[in-house]
Amino acid sequence: MSEIIISVAGIVIPAIFAWIGAKINELLNDKVKKDTVVEVVNYVEQTCSKLTSKEKFEKAVEKSAEWLQNKGLTISNVELEILIESAVKNLTNEIKKGGE
Repeated sequence: MSEIIISVAGIVIPAIFAWIGAKINELLNDKVKKDTVVEVVNYVEQTCSKLTSKEKFEKAVEKSAEWLQNKGLTISNVELEILIESAVKNLTNEIKKGGE
């Protein structure tokens, strides 16, 4: 009986650690993606003030995708759009708070 428990534990414990490792990696990648997009949005706002909102968005998509690819990360268009819109909203809220 104890041999069975040891055998099962030898299979289950590494599987649990592998799952935990994959989840941690996923969380870290999500944080890197978010932080990268925030930095790109700040960059675009600072350096491309003469562009329209649509042009700024397109520049943020281009630069974010390029930077993330250089980091070895992939991102869907939907995820990228959501992160950019969220970063822009947060930046706009910060600017409004600074003006109060």
